[in-house]
Amino acid sequence: MTEPQSRASVLKKPLLHECPKTFCRHWVEARWGNQVRGRCACEWGDCTRSPSGQGDKDFYEPADDQLRMHGLPWFFFVDPEELLPEQKRRYHKYFEKEHHALLRPGVTGLRLAKRGAAPGFSEHAFNEQAFWLAERCEGAVSEIDTDVRNKSFGFAKITFPDGQALYVVQNVMYPLIACASKIAPFSMTWHAWPEIWTPFSPMSMNGMALEPEHLQLEVTVDWLVALPETERACIRRWRPLTVGELVFNYWDIERFV
Repeated sequence: MTEPQSRASVLKKPLLHECPKTFCRHWVEARWGNQVRGRCACEWGDCTRSPSGQGDKDFYEPADDQLRMHGLPWFFFVDPEELLPEQKRRYHKYFEKEHHALLRPGVTGLRLAKRGAAPGFSEHAFNEQAFWLAERCEGAVSEIDTDVRNKSFGFAKITFPDGQALYVVQNVMYPLIACASKIAPFSMTWHAWPEIWTPFSPMSMNGMALEPEHLQLEVTVDWLVALPETERACIRRWRPLTVGELVFNYWDIERFV
């Protein structure tokens, strides 16, 4: 299997003091046994984004191939203060739009109930990614549930060598994925992505890898304007408080179909 590449969240503006790694032209990687190690190979000196913190200039240059592979614009990691006025306008418009891209028609699973299929969910790709993640942490896939008839997501339970287990969940309509230490109706416990699972490309399909801070965002009325009335009816019925409760749910939606 081809090892997935670096990931980036399109829902969060990148921190300008952090190194974007594979998304920078100066980043190089080499394999040591089963591990992939990377480093900054900038020939102009230490960058302000370097972990050493000793650089005095930002030498970041977009790695166009990596950015295109992940569906990101060339300016994603660029300091907006260095952009021209029109470029800066595009920068801010992009992040404003992408921040609301989570809640799109069908994200509740209602469209799935109507059509009887999950266009955004590939069982094969999901299983492949789950076993790759298990292999990377020297763990095991202890459970996989890709039956999405009674919930808006599929999940895989991955057990680490020390006995700890984490769940990888993916929405049925869109490649929105998250990591959790517990999954239950209205009782999800979200977990940050373990370092050993980075870098990777969620589901190998330019997915949005959500962090707890995204999933714990409060659901507000202005976030729901893109959803059809039938889905808003579901939301009024079950009253999810957070984005995580809405995107990954166990709702009985047959009555709304």
